[in-house]
Amino acid sequence: MHALNGGYIDPGPGGDPVRSPEVFPTGRNIYQLDPTNIPTEVAMERVVGLLKSTLGGTINCMGATQGR
Repeated sequence: MHALNGGYIDPGPGGDPVRSPEVFPTGRNIYQLDPTNIPTEVAMERVVGLLKSTLGGTINCMGATQGR
């Protein structure tokens, strides 16, 4: 009733209510960004290393030089 009377409703997380019951109650403005799901700097460094080793091997198999 607060919203119907023009009151402010705090935004809340969006998503699957089964996996994330905190999305209830509905009827709020939602935000989809969940800061706990953003990769850490360490995770990003690991991914970069994996990609470089994977793509580097693929490029070497194709006869191209690295760094192109």
